[in-house]
Amino acid sequence: MRSYFLLLPFLLLACSNENSSPMSTIGKEVLSEEHLHFEEIPDSNEPQSVSIKLSEDNPMIIKNGNMTFRTEQLEQAKLKVDSLLIYYKGYYGFEKYNARAYQNTYELTIRIPSISFDSLIYDLENGIGQLESNYFSARDVTEEYLDLKMRLKNKQAYLDQYRALLLKSKSIKDVLEVQEKIRLLEEEIESSLGRINYLENQVQLATLQLELYQRVSSKEGDSEGFFTRIKNAFSNGIQMFLSAIVGLIYVWPFLLLFLLLFWVRKPLINNFRKK
Repeated sequence: MRSYFLLLPFLLLACSNENSSPMSTIGKEVLSEEHLHFEEIPDSNEPQSVSIKLSEDNPMIIKNGNMTFRTEQLEQAKLKVDSLLIYYKGYYGFEKYNARAYQNTYELTIRIPSISFDSLIYDLENGIGQLESNYFSARDVTEEYLDLKMRLKNKQAYLDQYRALLLKSKSIKDVLEVQEKIRLLEEEIESSLGRINYLENQVQLATLQLELYQRVSSKEGDSEGFFTRIKNAFSNGIQMFLSAIVGLIYVWPFLLLFLLLFWVRKPLINNFRKK
């Protein structure tokens, strides 16, 4: 009996090993299947669907606007816009000044954080000048942005799988085919990244096309006296005469050639008639 009691622990240990071995085998098989499934290259080129959740409180909105102001003090209005950009941490994407006979104009392209766009519009309407026209738009690009992110994630996963497959390729044909797939995927990923960065920049920074102009009244010609106008006309006539003389001096070789041809034309015509 004592011998049986001594063998009992060994018998229980053997039974526990037999019961646990099937479970460990199943675990190994599941791990192997998951590993194979991860490295499997899909036959279809269509990206797999990936669920990406976006908070409704933070949609992707691109804000744009266009405003035109008439002001009586153009430079002061421009300084006001400069100070607003410093305050709201914006900048000029484009700046152009035009001085014409009837008006002076600033054409400005403003890039400003979208969160401050409405505040900037309010300050401009209440401190720049007379508002003549405005136009605003808000474009929701959330769906496009999520679609790009989803496709980018799938393409990056495919790229990793093709790179792993490239290491296992043995024939030159297989290597070239996989390299071509990798090249195409890298180009598509680069294009998607560029579009995503563009959308993020447009969402983060709103764009405002701003025009400031000031009317200029020019009536100096009407206010001049009669004798003053005669004096100016006489002076302008002398300048035109001198300019004509200078122009003739510039073309003197052509005048000399013309006189020479006119002097020898009669003997040439007579010789031609005799012949």
